[in-house]
Amino acid sequence: MKSFPAILMLIIISFPLIEAQEIPESQVYLNKYFPPPESSGGWRKNTNPGFIESLGIDTQKLKEFGEWNVKNNWDGKSLMPKSCIVIKNGWIIGEWYADKDGKKTSVDEGKNKKARLASNGKSISMALFGITVKESGNGIIPGDLSLESKVYEKRWLPEGFPLSDPRKEQISFDQIFRHVSGLMPESAGEDRGGEKNSITFIVGKHPEHSESAKLYYNPDCPEEYFPKSTYSSVGFSHFTLIFKNLYGIPAYQVLEKKLLNPVGIKDVGYYPYLQQDYSEWLNENIRWVTHGGLFLTPRDYARFAYFLMHDGKWGHQQLTNEDWIEQFRTTAEYPNICGNVEGTWTSGKTKQVGNKGYFPEYPNDMFRIAGSGLNMAYIIPSLDLILIRTSQIYTNSIWDTREKEFLNKFFSAIKDNETNITGKKVKSPHNALPGQVIKDPNNPSWLVYNKDDNEDGLFDPFFLCGAGDPEGFLYRGKRRTDGTRDGDQMKLIRKLKENGGNSIYLMAVRTHGGDAWKSKKENPVIYPDDKHNPWINQEPKNGLNEKILDQWEVWFEEMDKNGLIIYFFIYDDAINVSDQFGWSLEPNGELDPDEKEFIQTLINRFKHHRHLIWCIMEEAQEIGENWQLHTSKIAEAIREADDYHHVIASHQLGGNIFYHANDLNIDQFAVQTSKDEVITVEDLHQWMLKAWENSNGRYNLNMSEDYVHGNISCPNQDREEIRKRNWAAAMAGAYVMVLGMEIDNTPETWLRDCRILQTFFESTNFNQMFPSDSLAFGETNYVLSAENYDYILYSSDSKNNLGLKHLTKGIYSFTWLDCVDGTKKYTQNVDIQEGNFTWEKPPGFGKEVALYIRREDKRPEK
Repeated sequence: MKSFPAILMLIIISFPLIEAQEIPESQVYLNKYFPPPESSGGWRKNTNPGFIESLGIDTQKLKEFGEWNVKNNWDGKSLMPKSCIVIKNGWIIGEWYADKDGKKTSVDEGKNKKARLASNGKSISMALFGITVKESGNGIIPGDLSLESKVYEKRWLPEGFPLSDPRKEQISFDQIFRHVSGLMPESAGEDRGGEKNSITFIVGKHPEHSESAKLYYNPDCPEEYFPKSTYSSVGFSHFTLIFKNLYGIPAYQVLEKKLLNPVGIKDVGYYPYLQQDYSEWLNENIRWVTHGGLFLTPRDYARFAYFLMHDGKWGHQQLTNEDWIEQFRTTAEYPNICGNVEGTWTSGKTKQVGNKGYFPEYPNDMFRIAGSGLNMAYIIPSLDLILIRTSQIYTNSIWDTREKEFLNKFFSAIKDNETNITGKKVKSPHNALPGQVIKDPNNPSWLVYNKDDNEDGLFDPFFLCGAGDPEGFLYRGKRRTDGTRDGDQMKLIRKLKENGGNSIYLMAVRTHGGDAWKSKKENPVIYPDDKHNPWINQEPKNGLNEKILDQWEVWFEEMDKNGLIIYFFIYDDAINVSDQFGWSLEPNGELDPDEKEFIQTLINRFKHHRHLIWCIMEEAQEIGENWQLHTSKIAEAIREADDYHHVIASHQLGGNIFYHANDLNIDQFAVQTSKDEVITVEDLHQWMLKAWENSNGRYNLNMSEDYVHGNISCPNQDREEIRKRNWAAAMAGAYVMVLGMEIDNTPETWLRDCRILQTFFESTNFNQMFPSDSLAFGETNYVLSAENYDYILYSSDSKNNLGLKHLTKGIYSFTWLDCVDGTKKYTQNVDIQEGNFTWEKPPGFGKEVALYIRREDKRPEK
């Protein structure tokens, strides 16, 4: 997390009406102001430029942020008016409104128009249940409720009995909040109309609609339903019945009496609020009240966010227990009140739910509530700051991009913000070396160079397409008495330098279960011994052999200066660290001290190289017991020792689900394909698309071991198959290392194919793009897009053209590539109208072609 000490101290010192006091930086600073109801004057407001500037915020950039939020509908259609509010230290310092078409309206007109907040209703239900928990503990209502209480309990849910599924007796309130209850998820085709609004449907007893009767997976076992989303509005609908039964009045009355009215929210609407009289509808069609049918004015939405920021307190009244809200906002396990921690907004067992959005550049006490249609509130207690926007813009597929833009635009207005989120100043994150390959701070799905050679204010994109072998690179050649090698390593490096392929997949330890024995048996000329580790006399307790490390440094220096990635595995596969070295995890879960010393000595020895990626182990499941924790602890040790924050990867057995998706210390999933599932080029593309979907923007992908590459394409000398598989993976959002590309016997044409792919991608802004095959038109197979701006199109068998759907009107430049011989053709400043288009490929180009389309008249917000 980047700290904001200068801003905080400026706020504390200069803020009017607050008693001066010394407050430690580590202490959350919140003023004691609470706004009266709108009918009694409402929020205090000060939009005077001098006041805003005194808070450390640029007035003009703040204005641009607000107007940007309400003036356009981006890629979707808005069904309702839009709003944006910024509240700092309890003051509204910016407020903007527009109608559904983006036409600006006055504050007096806009502030009173209610917006449907969609799944923000779930956040409100979580807060209301917190009040219920407190009152049950005080004896105000029966029972002693908690997060772990069972939902299906006759005292508060008699309608659920007899159970429609015996597993329902296991469901806890916490599981509903985490969306892992097993109750009918949206992805099961749930709709919320007609008879499905009934009590009987909620509890699984509707005679004609049995969809909600059976659980879709065992409670708290979302992996049984993975990779589909387990997000369940049906689960939250149970609260409508529970609140009614506990208090003896309809749920909407409980909500107003216990939560909304005490915080000053008096003007409330419920779906469908446009009806003249829907009080009877509220009693009978109950589902919307507690999961997504609440309508509030934007200022009242901000009021609820303010209540959450103060951990359930309003004025002198603590409505929930003091720690109730905190347990949600300080973790990423709960999609509807979700903290900016743990690597993603939704982690662990809820990883398949919710949106991308972990932002390590910003305070880690930031949390979010949100609802469909881009209704969202970002709450940062340490800055006493709330950002609000309301709208009903669809589709929700644009959420991930707009969320990042939303935060980037606002934080660019903070004068002392030292983070590199606007692109205006490219600084070295985490003390990275100039030109170093790093994770893209703006998009963890890709890597970039820590430089800005084209001076566009953004990190230059980096693309990895290289050799996935020889894994025994460090041990090629006859072993000398001092442990060094008389091998061909420099020759292999020069071959890559001259032809292409910007990586070598290599390993430090290949003994004690690794593949050293196999290499000696199958290639005795290249590997005349099996002493493939860097320890003195092959014994870990003797320490590292400095002569060996000195020789590695010579090779690594040559690789580094020629832009070749040192893809450095610490352990080979099949090495059980506990059994082989005695390095079990300590009782407290920490690494054995000797293992940590070994790892960190390697890191400190070679961390000064710019083209370096650490990889923990090949097929990490084979490291031994507690393999996931062990892997995480190794990553933690690497991160602790690496001052330059190099990329850290983890490799697994075949599969496209990453078991360290939420580990903040692991940046890349080194993917091994499944030989039974991934055979054809199209199989590979679709399989990697699923890997991309599973990543949810939390890490980047490296197709480091494709079974067909290593066992069929390369042995059969099938250059075309290898090249097409490389492009298929790249167009699915992955980097490429070719298993079986041993370099010494690799045809130069294969290496040039890698360079063509690498240099083409690095000439684009692919690191701002996402797989978008649905936009393919004409003879296009695959598409990467930064929609409405830039695209990469690819076809493996184009006879005449490439095409694209839904191109926005604008001025575009075109770069064509023949993927086989590297020929390029450029066309600049073409005026194109909106629509679906095909473009005839240039004369003489072969069937494998790519096209980069770049919009010139308008660029994405940085």
